[in-house]
This record gives sequence, structure tokens and C-alpha cells, in this order.
Amino acid sequence: MAWHGAGRVAWSPRDTVTLTRAGFSGNPVGFRCVKMIAEAAASLPLVLQDATQRYAEHPVLGLIKSPNPIQGRAELFEALYGQLLLTGNAYIEAVGGVTALDALRRFRCGGTWRRVEMS
Repeated sequence: MAWHGAGRVAWSPRDTVTLTRAGFSGNPVGFRCVKMIAEAAASLPLVLQDATQRYAEHPVLGLIKSPNPIQGRAELFEALYGQLLLTGNAYIEAVGGVTALDALRRFRCGGTWRRVEMS
């Protein structure tokens, strides 16, 4: 994004935080679009299955239903989908030997990561 003033172009920083603040937080239409898509995606039912069966009860389903003390499933997935829409990547951190799940912002990610394919 370029800012004009006194005949010179002054470029804003091109990091994720600055671009998100300028393009998402400062734009009510963009904010509402991302929020509506994230809410709709988070409200879809989840199915856990492998190559042979579909699971009605599983520890992963219980963890996703209540991923951490301050978020429910919908809030976790809204944050996850919002990050995916805004930055192109989304990360979930398994906390305490996988007793809780937290959505992480892209610029706060570090350490070793495993990629999990979702289809």
C-alpha cells in the first residue's frame, strides 16, 4: 500500500501484521466478508473417519468439541479459518501433551511443525 504526501510516495511496511491491520481491520467490508466466511466454515459438521470406518466417539472429537478453556469448537475454527483467509496459512498448536488446542497467528509460529493434510 502506498501513502501519498508532499509529492513523494511512502510505502507502508509489507509484513503480515501491518497488511492485516490496514486491509482487514480498517476495512469494514473486508472485515465482514472474512468474518462471514469463517463463521460459515466453522459451523459445518465435522466427520472423523479413516479408510475403514467413521467414528461417532473418539478422543479427538472430544478435544475438538472443547479445544481449550476459553474457546469452543466454533470459536477455534473461526480463528483458524480467519487466519487462513488473511495470511494463506493456519496453525493449531497442541498444548500440554495434546490436552488443548490453540489457533496460532502466522507471525507467532516457531519451532518444529508437522503438516497435517485435510481433505
